[in-house]
Amino acid sequence: MNLKKIKPEVAQWLNDLGATTATELQEETWSLIKSGVTTAVLAPKGSGKTTALAMHVAQKLDGAHEQSPRALVLLPDNPAVDAFVLNTTSLFISLDLKLYPVYDKRDIDVEKNEISEGIDILVAPISKAALIFAGAGFNANRLKIIAVDQLEDMVATRNETKLLRILDSIFVGQRLIFAEKYNEKIEMVIDRVCEEGEIFDYLD
Repeated sequence: MNLKKIKPEVAQWLNDLGATTATELQEETWSLIKSGVTTAVLAPKGSGKTTALAMHVAQKLDGAHEQSPRALVLLPDNPAVDAFVLNTTSLFISLDLKLYPVYDKRDIDVEKNEISEGIDILVAPISKAALIFAGAGFNANRLKIIAVDQLEDMVATRNETKLLRILDSIFVGQRLIFAEKYNEKIEMVIDRVCEEGEIFDYLD
């Protein structure tokens, strides 16, 4: 894999996926995102956005099983959470990182109790994340990275306000945003989140 200082476990996971070389998006954004800069990436489907997200979460975390999550992955809905977990579990297991998904319509108190037992990566649909962060008892101070995927689907369901409320409530951590469309609502979110960050646009 043609990426500088990539973890062997990440390179092996990519190889297992059949990706022996990075996509254009992954290669061009690699060093900047890896350095910790808040970044938004606009790119079409199939360009490697979600894979890039998982790669950078894996690169960011060292050690395992701390009391509070160090990575937060925000997705539009339960099916997106399922897909992310299915595609990335082997990567995070190889790094001894505990991935924990939460779901809309599942008991939030049960999920909070399980989170409190210690996880590394919290994966959540935006609506459930809004409920978790609206209540007391969630420690976000250890978060190193907050990654948003499929922003276009969040704004399509009018969840951009929930997203911004969550991001505004967290005062630590690098932000990553991935979307495959661009419109006024997406522009508003990106401009607000990436005011001091970088934007990569691979859309036609």
